[in-house]
Amino acid sequence: MTYVKVNWADSPSTSTPINAANLDVMETGISLAAKQVAVRTTATSAIANTETQVISYSIPADTYAAGDVWRIRAYYTRAGTNGATATARVRIGTTTLTGTIAATASIPGAATAVAGVIDAMVTIRTTGSGGTMYGSIFNLHSATSPVVANTAQTSINTTASNLIELTLVSGNVNNNYTFQQAVIIKQPD
Repeated sequence: MTYVKVNWADSPSTSTPINAANLDVMETGISLAAKQVAVRTTATSAIANTETQVISYSIPADTYAAGDVWRIRAYYTRAGTNGATATARVRIGTTTLTGTIAATASIPGAATAVAGVIDAMVTIRTTGSGGTMYGSIFNLHSATSPVVANTAQTSINTTASNLIELTLVSGNVNNNYTFQQAVIIKQPD
């Protein structure tokens, strides 16, 4: 997102009042200038066969620009030896676990416990109530070949506040994924 200055006017002008709206412009700019916007500081509980949020960040309404890139990276360990396929998703929407799926990947099962990484990117292509985004997700773990999945362009309402989140469902109640580290990064302009 390109930062849009308020262009403050000196007193006695009243064209740029010091109010919540103008102060929020600065707060949002400061917040978005930070590269790392969310970080997991504790491990998740063991995620089994229910879609569960790994990490999330609330993107303020009207702060998107075409070309904005959001990246999520997460490291996990998997316990369990069932070969079921897990599903990782990046969702963006107003409510957790129900947002539009920006990227999804099937993580191949393995007959052994493994460690792995999920790396996903979402690019905002157009903004507004009928905005569009494109997502990709990559998974690598020690028991199978890498998985790369691209999702078709999907819609996003950038005039609303949205959660961007990584979720996972293990595919089998006997397979448990624990995420030790996860981060959401707003790529620099």
